[in-house]
Amino acid sequence: MEILNELVAKHGYDAVQSALKEVGKTLPQMKVALTDLCSLSLSAKAQEWLWDRGVTCKFEWDIDRHNPLLIECLETLGSESSFHYAHIEIVEVPEGVTYHISTADDYETISW
Repeated sequence: MEILNELVAKHGYDAVQSALKEVGKTLPQMKVALTDLCSLSLSAKAQEWLWDRGVTCKFEWDIDRHNPLLIECLETLGSESSFHYAHIEIVEVPEGVTYHISTADDYETISW
């Protein structure tokens, strides 16, 4: 995947995706969780769901945002996965790229 990072850095994601589409291919995607509260705020139900599946961490922000079990938890529990005042969104980024989550005005954005 290092070569993918290099191609995207040099030509941009859209250009690489467009070139792949021309030959009938697409970039594999991975799902990443973002929130509007500066950090992941999981409900007790979501924490228990993850704990039951072996995801043990002291704080929610210690969980990799692309962790497949976290994504499954969020998709399975839906709005019950976060506190009532938090909104968690799942976005897709090219698989294997190095991504960075930034926060501005309490909202997270992702770049790679």
